[in-house]
Amino acid sequence: MKESRERFSGLETLGQEVKDVVEEFRVKILVLEQENTELKKNMVDNIQMNKGNNQEIRLLKRELLELQQSAHRNNIEIKGVPSSGKEDILMVMEAIAKALDVPYNRGELDVVHRMPTSDTHHPTIIAAFMYRGTRDMWLAAARKKKLMTTDISTLLEPGPVYINSHLTCHNKFLLARAKQHVRDEEVGSSMDCRGKDPGSEGRRKPRTERMRRSGRYSRVR
Repeated sequence: MKESRERFSGLETLGQEVKDVVEEFRVKILVLEQENTELKKNMVDNIQMNKGNNQEIRLLKRELLELQQSAHRNNIEIKGVPSSGKEDILMVMEAIAKALDVPYNRGELDVVHRMPTSDTHHPTIIAAFMYRGTRDMWLAAARKKKLMTTDISTLLEPGPVYINSHLTCHNKFLLARAKQHVRDEEVGSSMDCRGKDPGSEGRRKPRTERMRRSGRYSRVR
């Protein structure tokens, strides 16, 4: 009888120890669950904060690009005019104005300089006017006339001259992508449904080719 009581007492002690261990694990699990919940909450907060930061960065980037283009709002870009070592850039601008048949006033020019570019061996002329209206007048005249170097000076080698708005590098990239998209669409429209070129006979010319033949397509892009 005494031996049975001792065994029972030992079992009670063992059961209590097991209960204590189980309770200890339960408390640890509750602590881990609380920590996990807190980590999840912090993660969600960080994600929301990052989203807000990314949105703010995109807005700041857009504003910066707009400011950069706004700084060019009175500028034009002239490509194709050969340069000499000791040229008077203001006299070059006066000759271009005469060729375009627009009034020339040195006081309306803020800054004029040459800038090397990768797509032409003639450094581009960047002209900044004091007034937006003067810039618009030059661009309008350039659209009406296919300007050639020989119109500027008979001593120059014949070649086209292009006068455009002065775009930032970002906007030039977007413009190039848009032009490429238009060219791809024109090529795609010349293919039949089986992906074969039906041939040039009887095929309607692309719009740019028809404009070029009719004389409506200007070299001044």
